[in-house]
Amino acid sequence: MALERLYEPLTESGYYILLCLSLGDSYGYEIMNRVQELSGGLVTIGPGTMYGALSNMIRKGWIFEAGHKGKRRIYRLAKQGGEVLGQEVQRLETMVSCARAIRGMSEGTAGAAGSAGDLQDRVSPGDDSGCKAFGLDKK
Repeated sequence: MALERLYEPLTESGYYILLCLSLGDSYGYEIMNRVQELSGGLVTIGPGTMYGALSNMIRKGWIFEAGHKGKRRIYRLAKQGGEVLGQEVQRLETMVSCARAIRGMSEGTAGAAGSAGDLQDRVSPGDDSGCKAFGLDKK
């Protein structure tokens, strides 16, 4: 099944915010800390980026304000946000599968004959989206 483009690809910050909220309700500062934890310290989201992204995601219906904890606003992942996150994970998996297949071919691993058909066979079995975006689909 091909990946449908019913959403725009997420920014790195947007991806991690939705991923954090998929773990459960949270507030901004806690999300910022979870992002650092989940990314192994590679991604840091500052307050300006965080609250801008949260506002944008609320406007799109991906998350909503679920209440308050003292002065903190608690955010929750909406069904549509979960779907967007799922599509993004699928997109990223396809990209990684394609990259691994290409790198495997260039490193001379099994099946490195180099044809587009060989490459497509090596990308995510059962996933017909494969490397079509790169013009490497089977004919």
